[in-house]
Amino acid sequence: MTKETPYFFLIFTAITLFVIRFFVGKKNNLSVNVGDTYFVASLKDGITLFVILLLFFGILYWLLAYYNFSMNPIMSNIHIFGTVILSFLFFFFNYKNIQKLNQKPVFTQILNSVDYNSYLIFCLMAIIFLQFLFIINIFASLLKK
Repeated sequence: MTKETPYFFLIFTAITLFVIRFFVGKKNNLSVNVGDTYFVASLKDGITLFVILLLFFGILYWLLAYYNFSMNPIMSNIHIFGTVILSFLFFFFNYKNIQKLNQKPVFTQILNSVDYNSYLIFCLMAIIFLQFLFIINIFASLLKK
């Protein structure tokens, strides 16, 4: 990976997640609790969604570089690396949340337990914000020309 092409990191991560998808069991799920609403999906479907997202942006960055469309490199790096890191954190916090739900804690563990669901929601909101940052970067680059 060179300094000028960090978008290969998106493509590499998408391929890695695609391979990991085959090792995930059918009964694993992705569970997010927002207020009184539970969002439950298959973990394989969640990974597939992130693979599509990462591949889409990786190919889009590659096409923009191919046609010599210059964007702000700092905002691009924040978008690329932030999306990848937060994607892995999202799946990690989902794993910890499911692990916590499956155990039978004692009273002291309930009081001292970490709310991984809040971290899940934060990761999702940050990933959505980073996608808007990409759009802002494109418009800022267009206005700069």
